Amino acid sequence: MRSLGEARSRIGELHGVRQNQGTQDSGWESPPTGWVKINTDGAFSHLSTGIGSGGLIRGEHGNFISGFMFKGEGGDSLSAELWGCLHGLKMTWDLGFRFVILESDSAEAVDLINQDNNEAHDDWALIAEIKSLLGWEWNTEVRHIRRGANAAADYLAKSSLASFPGFHSLHTADIELDRLIVMDNA
Repeated sequence: MRSLGEARSRIGELHGVRQNQGTQDSGWESPPTGWVKINTDGAFSHLSTGIGSGGLIRGEHGNFISGFMFKGEGGDSLSAELWGCLHGLKMTWDLGFRFVILESDSAEAVDLINQDNNEAHDDWALIAEIKSLLGWEWNTEVRHIRRGANAAADYLAKSSLASFPGFHSLHTADIELDRLIVMDNA
């Protein structure tokens, strides 16, 4: 079974129920036991034309496991969202997690990742790299989450715009990030 969503869909089909894998309407929800969630977000600065992204991995109780910020040059808000998805997945893989739910508040990014063919898209190479990573030997699900339940990732993405260029791992959460994690979980 490749994803939690596929398992839910197959179970639902057996019982005559269709599962909606669209937007999560409530606040942030914990992943099932044995799974982690990586929440990502992107940010774009019109002043510097720089992009930033951020994300955090949380466990089944909503606890902070790890996080990241990435600052890059060029691109737009969608490419920032996609870079967040890519870096979040890479970090999660590198930490050894193999049951992963990726959530982004960009419906467009989620749709591009979940669609079959995007070769004509400006961010095709980035999307192809994300899809390649998703094809590795692990169980993943990519879904949209409403912006209000993604405040912690939003904070990291916006903070990345003021950081040094490149990728930065976070092993602890600062006071503001802790507050936002609690707010997301409410």
